[in-house]
Amino acid sequence: MSKVGCFGLLVVVFGVVITGRFPVIGWGAIAGGLVAWRVAEYVQRRRGRLRPDPTPGLYGLCFRWIASDAAGDLALFNTNGEGVVPAALWERRHEQQDLMAHLQDSPGSGEAKKPWGMWGIEDSAELARKGLFVYFGPDLGDIDSSGGYYMTAYPATPRTVADLPAELRPGAEIAVFTTIDFAAKRNIEPTKYFECVR
Repeated sequence: MSKVGCFGLLVVVFGVVITGRFPVIGWGAIAGGLVAWRVAEYVQRRRGRLRPDPTPGLYGLCFRWIASDAAGDLALFNTNGEGVVPAALWERRHEQQDLMAHLQDSPGSGEAKKPWGMWGIEDSAELARKGLFVYFGPDLGDIDSSGGYYMTAYPATPRTVADLPAELRPGAEIAVFTTIDFAAKRNIEPTKYFECVR
């Protein structure tokens, strides 16, 4: 953010603080600060330093998506408010709706395991019993801003793309980590393998 943008936000904060005591000055400061901030943002965007968010509304939401690894094993990724999503998958996310419904409705008969003694996330164990590796993104405000994911549960017997009905397989093959084995990977940064959006 530019100096003008920072100054604009400081003026807004100042306006909010004094609005109760001096309403006219406070509201004037808020309006002036917002204008300065938006102008500074516009100038930065015109110079190519700031790009509009390609996925408005994705940040802060828990978006779930399915990917497969080199062996065809399936994993469910939950952005948890801050994880990234492969751009190709985001553009074709509607193709995963039936796949997601199929996986969530399937019976969970396998055993679930947990890395590092963690459970914490309520449905991780249930999804792992259905044969999925489960990864969650960082919490909002977490220090990790890479958009990476950490494993919360894994199955004793993984479900593969080949186990899916033929009509659902294309949805599981949108994002394939061709050089990863989920069973050996506790942390994954999709940005190392795909062009991603947040």
